[in-house]
Amino acid sequence: MPSRNSRAFVYFALLSLLLSGSTLLQAQTPIRSDLIVSGLSRPVFATSPTGDFERLFIAEQRGSAGTANRADIRIMDLNTHLMYAKPFLTISPVRTSSEEGLLGLAFHPNYSNNGYFFTYHTNTSGDNVITRWQVSGTNPDSANPASASIILTLNHPVETNHNGGWIGFGPDGYLYIAVGDGGSGGDPNNNGQTLTTLLGKMLRIDVDSGSPYGIPPSNPFVGGPQREEIFYWGLRNPWRNSFDRLTGNLFIADVGQSQYEEINWRPASDTGNVNFGWRLREGAHCYNPSVNCDPLGITTDPIHEYTHSFGCSVTGGYSYSGCAIPDLQGTYFFGDYCDGTVWSFRYDGVSKTDFQDRTTELELDGISSLFSFGEDNYGEIYLLYQSGQIRKIVPDLTITDCNGNEIPDSCEIFFGVVPDNNFNGIPDSCDPPGYICGDADGSSTVTISDAVFLINYIFAGGPAPNPIESGDADCTGSLTISDAVLLINYIFGGGPAPCSTCP
Repeated sequence: MPSRNSRAFVYFALLSLLLSGSTLLQAQTPIRSDLIVSGLSRPVFATSPTGDFERLFIAEQRGSAGTANRADIRIMDLNTHLMYAKPFLTISPVRTSSEEGLLGLAFHPNYSNNGYFFTYHTNTSGDNVITRWQVSGTNPDSANPASASIILTLNHPVETNHNGGWIGFGPDGYLYIAVGDGGSGGDPNNNGQTLTTLLGKMLRIDVDSGSPYGIPPSNPFVGGPQREEIFYWGLRNPWRNSFDRLTGNLFIADVGQSQYEEINWRPASDTGNVNFGWRLREGAHCYNPSVNCDPLGITTDPIHEYTHSFGCSVTGGYSYSGCAIPDLQGTYFFGDYCDGTVWSFRYDGVSKTDFQDRTTELELDGISSLFSFGEDNYGEIYLLYQSGQIRKIVPDLTITDCNGNEIPDSCEIFFGVVPDNNFNGIPDSCDPPGYICGDADGSSTVTISDAVFLINYIFAGGPAPNPIESGDADCTGSLTISDAVLLINYIFGGGPAPCSTCP
């Protein structure tokens, strides 16, 4: 049977072909958002290791009250939406004023074998640190705190804002790191346009070579006087970015200064060295200088921008690639932190289409402080709020969900999370039994011979019922003489019939 990972690869490959070869119809499935958990402490990111369909790992920016100088990574059970009692990892101390704290989390693509994951957090000096950790060798729900290995320290000036903080592995296997411009306002040191600093950039490093990391040989500034880690530049405060798991394309949401918020996009085949404009431009408009800011045409326009009439701080999201709402596949969701508005659109590399305000449809009117988005391995999207709530985008219709975990049975079957060995589209655990309870001898009817068969099995070492559950006439979960007594009483004394569903 193919592994979950291989089946997921085939699924996303087929969807990529579909997206590239045809124009998808506008989404028709009604959607809503369901509150799945609350009471968290500033959840700032949510993700899962490749192939893990049981758990969602949630990074909390910082604690509350007496735990304000620490940050936790916590685990939510995807089937029950219950939080695990103990954190997966606690990072302490962290600096937590303004926009600081634990800001990013990424699992190594080979996590199932090497157990490595990476975090982006602010240390007590105000610098931002990329750290590699490893899961415990004895408990998959706990990290080994002694495994911390600092990969990269990003020196940050005295300002506490514009830290960036997103990290993620690209389809090329390299780790991408989004770094803010260093803070204050207006980028006073022009870090976004200065290629000898890592501030205001998207970095790309190889965590599988070098010490503590290597530079991918295809990075655009290898061998030059510029910092070799730089892949993209001209960013202000890239807040929540994502790779489209169907296509590998990258969406970058960059928070604006005082007028414009923007979404940038790069194809999976991109070779880097793209200047997104800050501080020459804010969005597609001149900022500093206020006119004739790009006479050589060195900057790249965003694919979408909006003014502060509609919000004040963009929160980047995901291109939907889930199974539960197939007609939304390829739709990019994003929002605004201040107003809590959620929008979506499609982008094919040339044109933006199907732009929609989804706020009312998702029942989010009046809910602000949209901190982040998250994504699980089914490709389903979550909305994370500074208040401690997490909501999930779901189809607003009845789904077939026999095990009651709010995940469509068809999705669990496709990804191999639950077996469907008879290929009838129903998880095997929900199939009615293929036998009659009490029919111990497999004759398809309940007769005195079944009682004799059970007595022979229990007392004389005779053959066992096949399957063993078929002999459990009283549904106690075990075979005893009481099962034979029940059958005799049923057949000859008019007693109760064997149970209709065997355990």
